[in-house]
Amino acid sequence: MSIFSTFYLCFFTAKQVSIDKMHIRHILFYELPRGSTAMKTVKNVCEVYGEDAVKIRMCYKWFKKFRSGDFCLDDSLAAYLAAILLICPVVAYSR
Repeated sequence: MSIFSTFYLCFFTAKQVSIDKMHIRHILFYELPRGSTAMKTVKNVCEVYGEDAVKIRMCYKWFKKFRSGDFCLDDSLAAYLAAILLICPVVAYSR
């Protein structure tokens, strides 16, 4: 399953989040593979969207999540469980 398929499932199965938060998460998702540090990313985002647009702790949290292979941009439990089922499908076995 591709990253984009996982993102699609997570985005459309979980409850909607604020468009502002989702937009910031897209920016964080874009910045990590470019090699930007968390501090540089926060500085750039806050220059454009205002001082309180993103905090360094939030940026660390999302960078850690993306580095672990979880590319779902929703932080709800439903999205997390949907992503887990895609990555680790339940395999039935017979005794």
